[in-house]
Amino acid sequence: MDKKKSKLFQYCLVFVVFFAIEIIVEHSHLIESSVKDDLYFMSYFCNTGFLNAVFMHGYKFRPLATGMMWLVANISNGNIFIAGYFNLLFNCICAFFIYILSLRYLNINKWVSCFVSILYIVSHFSYYQITNQIGITETMATFFGICFIFSLVNYLQTSNNNIVAVLSMYFLCSMSHERYVALMPVIIIAVILAHANNKQERKKCVIEIFSILLVFAFIMVMFKLLVNNIMTGSGGTNVTETFSVKQQLYNLKRAISYLFFYNSQDTWLSMIGWNDYSQKAKLVVYSSWIAIAVIIIISIVELIRMENDKRKQSIAVIVVFILCIGATVAISSTTIRVELRWMYYPYLVAVLLLAYLSFITGNKTLLLIKKGCLYVYLLLACAFSCYCRRYYCNLYYWRTYNVANSLGELTFKEYGEEMYDKSWIVITKEVVDNTYDELLIQYDPYGKHTLDLQVVEQISDLYSIDDLNNKEILFYDEKKGKFINISEAIHGLGINYRD
Repeated sequence: MDKKKSKLFQYCLVFVVFFAIEIIVEHSHLIESSVKDDLYFMSYFCNTGFLNAVFMHGYKFRPLATGMMWLVANISNGNIFIAGYFNLLFNCICAFFIYILSLRYLNINKWVSCFVSILYIVSHFSYYQITNQIGITETMATFFGICFIFSLVNYLQTSNNNIVAVLSMYFLCSMSHERYVALMPVIIIAVILAHANNKQERKKCVIEIFSILLVFAFIMVMFKLLVNNIMTGSGGTNVTETFSVKQQLYNLKRAISYLFFYNSQDTWLSMIGWNDYSQKAKLVVYSSWIAIAVIIIISIVELIRMENDKRKQSIAVIVVFILCIGATVAISSTTIRVELRWMYYPYLVAVLLLAYLSFITGNKTLLLIKKGCLYVYLLLACAFSCYCRRYYCNLYYWRTYNVANSLGELTFKEYGEEMYDKSWIVITKEVVDNTYDELLIQYDPYGKHTLDLQVVEQISDLYSIDDLNNKEILFYDEKKGKFINISEAIHGLGINYRD
């Protein structure tokens, strides 16, 4: 009983530490507004029944993720500020499960498991999952993706392997994000590898492959029946119309380079391009490559020296990791572009593979070298992620996001629903992806209020507005990159309406 209490206390402590790190790292990125695709999600989920919202909207069928978004919207009562903390919580739960499952299935120590989880939290790939309501979709898919890869590892490592757990996780992944349907071939190859050396299990192998195809067919039928177009790609494009082999290969190259911290020059997607890295940042990246190379080379040597049965099992696990990375990278490359956030899951799997390789038993000296290189890599990866985070401002939605957040701080955050009892004037030349009316009305998801808002480009335009003393006036300071409430200053000037 004491051991159970001790373990429970340890898990609670680890979770608290992870959540504290999450808060420290992301405190300035908490959702305070929604922009672009996210803008009407809160209103939609607050005013639509669960079944209709989750199963009948017809755009993309992601019932687990959509269901969670519906729950968050209704639990928070449409309050975006509260909803933002759920994004942190879900990502922290992912990190916690990485810690627990890697300890159990990868035969690595607690410090490495903890470090890998922390890297997941601080990773620059996490930007979308934290700063967007729809980021919950990626988080849910990543969570079940984590469970999927570990269920596969367990399947390969146990003599009484059971395909049910693997198929369950595959189904849950696919119900969170359609991208993960691409993992089906990985399961088939894992089944073949698991039964390759046992002729007596050929019948079981055939039955399991048939089960995989059956689950895959069921998923595809659900997509066909409940989605308007299962080939919808990024930005509402149709993959059948935009796909080309040349573009696919180009996207694959870019996606793989992201995993090695070699960012493209399209900074609206990658934050900062390789050519713009500082010399120190490039040194960090080069050093991480060396650490990876050392781990891989030593692992190959140790695999060659292993006993035959153990080597086959280890190679099977390695192959499954690599295929899982390959499948998710390949499916992410089929649309018109590759976004950095899509590489979050394959990058995590790659880091877990490095951790697994670093603890393959063999020569003690070589084992120490691998462990040392792994710790070095994890430190360098954390450092690089922190470096990239400074360039979130280059992301395609970040300017609108910052403007909307600043607007939300001076309106809904300060006054709550009473903001709709006031008349507002916004002075700005800043052009954003949504109208300012849309950015402010989002805080009233149930449509109970009306918004009185005027947008002008400069202070001199105030002369044409009547009754200024009864209006709240917000001015966008381009240097500071935020809105300032200048109501008192304007009221003090005594500007009156002029014909």
